[in-house]
Amino acid sequence: MMTFRSSLLLFLFSLLLLSSCGKREEQAQAFGPDANPKPEAVPTQTPRRFPPSEVPADRVAFQKIAFSPELIYATTDAFLNVAVTTQEVSGIKLFYSFWVNRRLVRESEENALPHKFFKKGDLLYADVVVLKEGKEIARRRSEAIQVLDSPPRFTRLEVPKIQGFGDYTIPVEAFDDDGDKITFALQGENLPEGLSIDSQTGTILFAFHKEPAERVVFSVVADDGQERSSQEVTLLFRQVKGETPAAPVQDKKEESKPSSPQETPPQPPDQPSR
Repeated sequence: MMTFRSSLLLFLFSLLLLSSCGKREEQAQAFGPDANPKPEAVPTQTPRRFPPSEVPADRVAFQKIAFSPELIYATTDAFLNVAVTTQEVSGIKLFYSFWVNRRLVRESEENALPHKFFKKGDLLYADVVVLKEGKEIARRRSEAIQVLDSPPRFTRLEVPKIQGFGDYTIPVEAFDDDGDKITFALQGENLPEGLSIDSQTGTILFAFHKEPAERVVFSVVADDGQERSSQEVTLLFRQVKGETPAAPVQDKKEESKPSSPQETPPQPPDQPSR
């Protein structure tokens, strides 16, 4: 017959089993399919350790540990640039442990962290180990850097040739790698009348019925609410200078008879004016 002591031990053992199962379930949820980084990117939460080297740590000096590029976006691969100087030590190798939001996501002898391991807003940092013959001489940690919001990218902007007076359409398309909604706007000084842009689609409309300057320069701005990108556009009107919206095509030998001086159509340079 089971004694009270045996029953108590069995009860405590059952509690330990339940607790262990609960922890495993929590870990599985923490590294679920929607988590960042993905499960296969997290080999362990403890960085790899190496046996200590007989080479003193003061024989190695870290001159630089910094991520590049300086601005990292969700579509940018991150690289850790490390400069090390040594005193009477040769044959060293570097080993990298990359962290995202305090989770170890990659360990490698390569200094690259592909952008598939992080997203906008994540915090990146890395540990660098100096090795000689597989043994650790020194270890340092980089400063943390945050993954920034990606600015919109222009994927289409077609500037038409201005052949004469009329209505022109300039298609504009942009893409945001973070999936943010993009709005469009025009920026510039002394923009001609009839020039506008659809803030939602980005389509530029230009009703060219009044002669502007020979050259018009403006910028198209794409804004995702946090970051902005701009693309400069130049419109040239030299080939239509001298035209009027309603002027009929005149033969060089014919003379026009305007009803008033204000309605006199401009004359070509090689045709003398009356």
